[in-house]
Amino acid sequence: MFIHPQYFVIALNMLMGWDATVFPRVDEFLPERWLRDRPMGNIHPYANIPFGAGPRMCVGRRVAEQEMYTLLTRVAQRFTVEYHHEDIELRVGLLAYPSRPLKFSFVSR
Repeated sequence: MFIHPQYFVIALNMLMGWDATVFPRVDEFLPERWLRDRPMGNIHPYANIPFGAGPRMCVGRRVAEQEMYTLLTRVAQRFTVEYHHEDIELRVGLLAYPSRPLKFSFVSR
């Protein structure tokens, strides 16, 4: 089966995240921008929708989010995570991936 290239659509959601008109101070790591009281100003609710939205939203969204929260909470409770190596750049293809292997150290608390 041949699919003509004109029918391929690739949405790079990361590009929206680097748009200063959507997210102020795009070059800074600011996790507080996602707090409910909106300290960074009003961000459009559809500016970042990794699981989709509406009736075709990913059915596993809540399970996936709960698994991520559980994992991160357990790691943060049990370890101090350190990184003492060179900076990592982001490579972008069909997926985003790091430019070199990630070498984190997990130190028991």
